[in-house]
Amino acid sequence: MKIIVIDNNISVNSQNSESVGDLTVDQAEAVVILQPLFDIKSIILKSDEEKGTTKGKQLLEEIGETNVINYRIKTVIKRRIVNYLVKQYSYYPSNHEKQNLAECVASQLFQNLSNQQQKDIMNLFYSPSTVIISNSTGSSVRKRIPASGLIEERLRHLRKKYSVGLSINVVSSSSESYAPSEDDEGKKSWLAYSSSPQSQVLEYMAQTYPMRTAEIRNTKDISVTLSQWPRLLETVGMISPFATQRKMS
Repeated sequence: MKIIVIDNNISVNSQNSESVGDLTVDQAEAVVILQPLFDIKSIILKSDEEKGTTKGKQLLEEIGETNVINYRIKTVIKRRIVNYLVKQYSYYPSNHEKQNLAECVASQLFQNLSNQQQKDIMNLFYSPSTVIISNSTGSSVRKRIPASGLIEERLRHLRKKYSVGLSINVVSSSSESYAPSEDDEGKKSWLAYSSSPQSQVLEYMAQTYPMRTAEIRNTKDISVTLSQWPRLLETVGMISPFATQRKMS
């Protein structure tokens, strides 16, 4: 499978293709659109307006002059950007959104630093979950290391502070609790931004059925939930139009 990496200024065309926004790509290819979701400076300055302070503006000026990140600076950035993240994407944003937020912090606020230094700052704010495979005992042992970083820590703190639990995600038809895993969240994120290859879409849609069903059963705004699962309505056979209308009525 070919991976095409593009930005907003590039247009790709091929024969026997389908359209993805302004882009036309072969159905056998996957497309990754590198498009920043966040304007970090605007987020910080908007927070200043809401709080009636100039603390964020002063912080941005300091970063521009020194290109240094210390405890005070990273604490202010963390609180401002995660508060915005929660407002826009809930207390359970996707891995893609958290990763993109960290990338925007590094590239927009510390653009004068080297690529490696920007990468270090990005990892400071968010490191995705990884799987380590060890063969030291003669057999493969898989160990999952959970996501970490300032964004993840702040989200956990806010969930605990405001008692936001898994009840917003959860309950299957058999009344058993269902807690989505990091793998579930990763597949949901992939589905939100990828519409091909079709075989992968169908496979991930099937594997995330328990998670998706729980979210739909417990949502307070079905339109928001459906917007987080765009393939549900776009993919033929995934859902009955009558069922959708009945749920939204």
